[in-house]
Amino acid sequence: FMGHALAAELLILGDFFDAQKALNVGLVNTVTNVDDTLAQATKVANTLAGKPPAAVRNAKAMLKKEYLDALDQVVTDEIKQLCAMVSSEECQEALTAFAEKRVPDFSEF
Repeated sequence: FMGHALAAELLILGDFFDAQKALNVGLVNTVTNVDDTLAQATKVANTLAGKPPAAVRNAKAMLKKEYLDALDQVVTDEIKQLCAMVSSEECQEALTAFAEKRVPDFSEF
C-alpha cells in the first residue's frame, strides 16, 4: 500500500516514472534486465503452474474481494465526475488548446 500522499502525487501530477520507482512504491514486484525478462516470467509461470489451481483461484479471489466490492461504486462515481468534467470550461480549454497545438491556460479557473 503506497499511501494517499504518494498515490495523489502519481495520479494528480501524472509524471512519468521509471521501473525502479514503480518497484519502490509497490506497483510492481520485481524489475529485471530486459534480457532476463522472458526467463524471469517463465520461472514465475512455472512456479504458479505447480500450485494447486483451486487454492490459487481462492487466494486471488480473497485478495480482490474488498477491491471488487467497492469497484461498482467507484466506477459509478468516476462516470459522474467524467460527465461533469467533459462539459466544463476547463475541458473546453484543454480540447481547444489541443486542437490549436498550444499549452492549455487554466489560470482563469
